[in-house]
Amino acid sequence: MIPRICRRLAALLTACASLASAQTAVWTTHTDKSEIRDIAPSGQDIWAATGGGVFVLKKAGTPEQTFTSYTNIDGLASIDMRAIAVDGSGRVLAGASNGYLNIFEAGAWSTVPDIARALEKTQRGINVLRVRGQDVYIGTDFGVSVYSPGEKRFKDTYLKFGNLPSQARVLDLHFLRDSLWVATDQGVAVASLLSGNLQDPAAWKSYTSADGLLSSNVLSITAFQGSILAGTARGVSILGGNQWVDGYPDVGDTPVLRMLSVSDTLYVVAFSRVLKARDLVTALQLGDDVTDPFYTSPTRFSSITFRGEREPFIGGNRGIAVRDGRWKFSKPNAPGANVFLSLSVDAAGTLWACSGATGRGMYAFDGQSWTSYVKADFPAMGTDEVHVAIPGPLNDMYFGTWGKGIVHRKEDGSFERFDPSTVPCIPGVGKDPLFAVVIGLAFDAKGTLWALHRESNTGVVLSSRTADGTWRCYQNKYPESQYTLGLVIDPLGNKWYYSGEHFRGCTGFNDNGSLDNTADDAWFKVDPTDYFASGGSVKALAVDRLGDIWIGTNLGVRTVYNPRSPEKSSRPCYNTRCNIEGQDITAIAVDPVNNKWIGTDRSGVFVLSADGSTLLAQYTTDNSPLVDNHITSIVVHPTNGIAYLGTGKGLSALSTPFVQAATSSTALRISPNPFRPGIDEQVLVDGLVEGSILKILSASGNLVAEVQTPGGRVGFWDGRQSDGSFVASGIYFVVAGSPDGTQATVGKLAVIRK
Repeated sequence: MIPRICRRLAALLTACASLASAQTAVWTTHTDKSEIRDIAPSGQDIWAATGGGVFVLKKAGTPEQTFTSYTNIDGLASIDMRAIAVDGSGRVLAGASNGYLNIFEAGAWSTVPDIARALEKTQRGINVLRVRGQDVYIGTDFGVSVYSPGEKRFKDTYLKFGNLPSQARVLDLHFLRDSLWVATDQGVAVASLLSGNLQDPAAWKSYTSADGLLSSNVLSITAFQGSILAGTARGVSILGGNQWVDGYPDVGDTPVLRMLSVSDTLYVVAFSRVLKARDLVTALQLGDDVTDPFYTSPTRFSSITFRGEREPFIGGNRGIAVRDGRWKFSKPNAPGANVFLSLSVDAAGTLWACSGATGRGMYAFDGQSWTSYVKADFPAMGTDEVHVAIPGPLNDMYFGTWGKGIVHRKEDGSFERFDPSTVPCIPGVGKDPLFAVVIGLAFDAKGTLWALHRESNTGVVLSSRTADGTWRCYQNKYPESQYTLGLVIDPLGNKWYYSGEHFRGCTGFNDNGSLDNTADDAWFKVDPTDYFASGGSVKALAVDRLGDIWIGTNLGVRTVYNPRSPEKSSRPCYNTRCNIEGQDITAIAVDPVNNKWIGTDRSGVFVLSADGSTLLAQYTTDNSPLVDNHITSIVVHPTNGIAYLGTGKGLSALSTPFVQAATSSTALRISPNPFRPGIDEQVLVDGLVEGSILKILSASGNLVAEVQTPGGRVGFWDGRQSDGSFVASGIYFVVAGSPDGTQATVGKLAVIRK
């Protein structure tokens, strides 16, 4: 018994070590960078701050233009960037929504954390960066800070501007000769930079809507033809004397996000339009051809810059627009949005992500590049609000949508749709019989597709489609569970689904293997109080490789070990489940070796061993490159072991050793070979059958070490003997055997000690 326990402990330690190694070495971040917040020129290049990090468009506007992207993996302290600037020394400065200032110099990013760590301030985001001489003026959520990148120190901070409320949110800055103009969400202020103390509120003169501003919420400010212009939430105001007057009626009652004066022309970025003016009276539209027929959402502009005085570049929600005969938008290859409502992997190994209510359709990742699927390109989709995706048995995919039923992508890439117009028993919602919401999809053991319908107007909650294309629909026995949220099917054929609002537990249905015989249909309902004495709300379901049902709620996790008794679940807080007791669970995934990946609302991801008895790892933004602690979806790629962790701010990917085991013994792939103990971290053995044990033998046949593998296709050895010391140089044999001893494979390994 003791050796078996030791082997089990060694296996768990190996798994934990492998995860820790992956955490420090093999993380990647995938973020959409089409939402431009700010842009800045640098020679031939244009730098952009986006909601998914920073990128530089090199040789912008030329046939040779290329993108280089940067995220938290590359040294940024945050990926949610708001502002960017380039100083006279060529340093790139990027400001984040959480207050971190990132500086790119000599090919690497560094971080200035002072603003982010000013915990006495409720809001600490950086909204604008303006360079003046050797300093950068930083407009933040609480005022203005002055920083010297060359000296690497802060020089000053201004928190109150005249009569404006203290710590007003600064949204833009402009220098006019020796004066600093500040645009805030409370009004406009100006002070002389020659003043002895700008920390003194009396050094500032301030203006609000009481002084004629169209709105005290001032988003941008600039000077044009000797006058100061304020871009407000309701149009442009021009300062004449001590009073503001309305300017540029063409702009209308529209937020003016940025203004830029170049040569004798003023450019006004007014949300969905960019206008230009050559005087203080009239405004003309910059061009009607700032369009893209392949994008379904309205264009929104955020920023404008010039390279020299003749080449304008516009930032918006579709990337950077450059002029090449007409305005053309460009952005780095990336997912279609930073929302990952659900994730799945198809038979070809392609990762599919759904955008949900954000209306960006679907986006697929083949391991190298992303492809977006929207109805503008594929009209048969009918909608861009896709909530769930699952692979079919024929290299095809099925998608559940909000309003257009089920979208089927066939193996040849074409689309068809199943909705009330093509399948009459599929229900609509409310008073619209054609608006079909499919919130869950799953295949049973016989290859029948099951769909879960939400807010049915006919009482139908489930529908099925057999391999021959026959559809059947099933009335909900428990109408209070109509606000359905997700669907899984266990090995006994139970269709488990959970609900929100009126009933927050689980409901189940079993056709007992006879789709045509409704007399033997069985239904069950499990109230959330059966899982938690204090009540709760089911938010995630998963079926593991042993057929156990894992139930995530806003209060933690429970397991139903016997689906025949769905009301009986694991007891509260036993073994390492106490680590996640009380956590708000948002996602559960089962990896190829039956470990459980538990996503939470605020605490990142917990990884539990197959039986839930051991906490293998916890990943948060504090201890890993995870982009956000709020997890929306998880899937572990079965063939390469990459754990994809979806959030509302992007996708994190972590390489793990938990890959699908080989079905039979094959030639072992051992690397590195030769192996250098103490220099190389560990030996990776690939090609194992499920649950293999590794035995390391010397050339003379003596047993040097025995290692329990994580359970999948790969295993590891750290080069140590059973007593913990490194083995000597020489040739060793690696024997991989199945637990029952029926399959064994031998590989050869050279060890070099220095």
